[in-house]
Amino acid sequence: MRKYTFFLLAAMCGLPALAQLQQLPTNEQNKADLTQIVSLQSSAKARAISPKALKPITTEPVLTQPEGKLVNAAWYGKGFYPISGYSRIFSHEMEARATTYVNQGDTAIWIKNSLTEYEGEQGWIRISKVDDKGNWELRTPQAIMVRTNSKNEKKTFYVTKLGGSTPATVNERGYTVGNNLNIRFRMDNKGVLSQVTTDGSEILGLTDGDGTWYPYGSYGYKYIANEDTPVTKPANLEVTKYVWANTINKQGSETIHTFVNVGYSGNDIYMSSPADTTLYFKGTILGNKVIFKSPQFMGVSKEYNRLLYFSGVRFAWDDNSPGGYKVSFITGDIIFDYDAISHTFVLPKEYAIVAKVFGHDTYNIYASPSLRIYPFVEKAATPQAPQFWKPERNFRNYTYDERIQKGIAQVQFIISPHDVNGEYINPDSMYYRMYVDDPETPFTFDKIDYPALPEDEMTEIPFWFTDKEYIMGYTNTLRLLFFFTEVQDSIGFQSVYKGGGETRESNITWYKLPKSTSIQGVQNSNNGSPAKVYYDLLGRRQEGLRKGINLIRKEDGSIEKVVQ
Repeated sequence: MRKYTFFLLAAMCGLPALAQLQQLPTNEQNKADLTQIVSLQSSAKARAISPKALKPITTEPVLTQPEGKLVNAAWYGKGFYPISGYSRIFSHEMEARATTYVNQGDTAIWIKNSLTEYEGEQGWIRISKVDDKGNWELRTPQAIMVRTNSKNEKKTFYVTKLGGSTPATVNERGYTVGNNLNIRFRMDNKGVLSQVTTDGSEILGLTDGDGTWYPYGSYGYKYIANEDTPVTKPANLEVTKYVWANTINKQGSETIHTFVNVGYSGNDIYMSSPADTTLYFKGTILGNKVIFKSPQFMGVSKEYNRLLYFSGVRFAWDDNSPGGYKVSFITGDIIFDYDAISHTFVLPKEYAIVAKVFGHDTYNIYASPSLRIYPFVEKAATPQAPQFWKPERNFRNYTYDERIQKGIAQVQFIISPHDVNGEYINPDSMYYRMYVDDPETPFTFDKIDYPALPEDEMTEIPFWFTDKEYIMGYTNTLRLLFFFTEVQDSIGFQSVYKGGGETRESNITWYKLPKSTSIQGVQNSNNGSPAKVYYDLLGRRQEGLRKGINLIRKEDGSIEKVVQ
């Protein structure tokens, strides 16, 4: 039910469907891993040839890393995957995903996790060298996993070359086993290994021993080796929290902030990426300057699973360029002004810092002019009040929905990690409260409706908390919240900051419902609401009677108290 609810909520909010579907928890996706698509079974079985007749290359999955040189690489590909509860197949494309492979020189390359969107464990599979002219082959079927069902019966699954379809017709025709079971690869003189056929007419698919396709599959493989060594800070280096602040508009009037970690080792400085504090780049102090070499390999981003580089660029605002600016990458030194007393770094305005993706032309701007980095000092502060995000469009009052067997409301709001003077404050010390109709009593969130909460009941939700289902963060500050009670008149949010030894609260920001959105409007509309509505003593909507004292609002508006 939770899974289905999540997809429904994504649809209710107008969110990009595939982006949400790819965020299934691992344990839930594994439940769907080996589910056949019913509409494809008959055609697949009718045309499939048993892997036994095809003499599998391997009959047991290779789960231990083969001998050879382990190589970091950027991995490109496309593919298909199923979702439990859906009778269609979803497609995806990935670019420059970080991976590793084992290089055995002139004999073979071994790859793992070859099915791009399957999240369970997959064995290693072999791509064999054919000749000295750059030709390689992935010979199939190769055993990739063994699964045990509820009857304790084991079943081997294979990766097998499949055809007979295209990405455009996959949901109508499906892929099946053909006669030629070898997938051709080419390796160029730069060591880039690529699948020859890239249009999706040949895929590496997941099959069972009867040749039936369980609709995971990948194609368009390309591996680009990366021999660079990532920057690593000394193991015992102490780091402190710094503020990374830079303007984001041409006028210099808008500034964004985040935290980075900074550590000093003699004249060397190690600074973490503002997007991932586990990744570092290194600089050297020379008088009142700090020099950072560009580019520097920082490692693999834990969020995007890409090989990232710290890079400096020359930056200029340009209304005629995409995004309103243009950049040119720098190979060499990026020089910051440095104040040794305040430990403050300032980047000259003609430069910017970006995160460059290895093997790809993608980059994210970490800092456009002007960038200032300085030590963070936590002190007592009054946070700015939250803001509603287009409530006339993004607030929806409680409505009972038969599809999920409960009623649900939604709201979007912005919580800012700044105090009333515009200074950046620590979001780790921030919380927010929600109020429904009553300015004196914060709404209580509980594990019944929000199972991922760290406590059984909470009136203050931490700034960073998200369960990716009912409380979601789309940016550092924008929140989408689903809740299970109805608003009669108004809804409010309040920020709370616990820093510098004090707790301070913002004003409550209220959104007053138009009459058509209020509970009276809901009662007068034919929206499928049940004749009776149940509440607990705190006024929270609930599904039916629960143990204890229940309040029931009848269809005529009268209230009845029932002890269960």
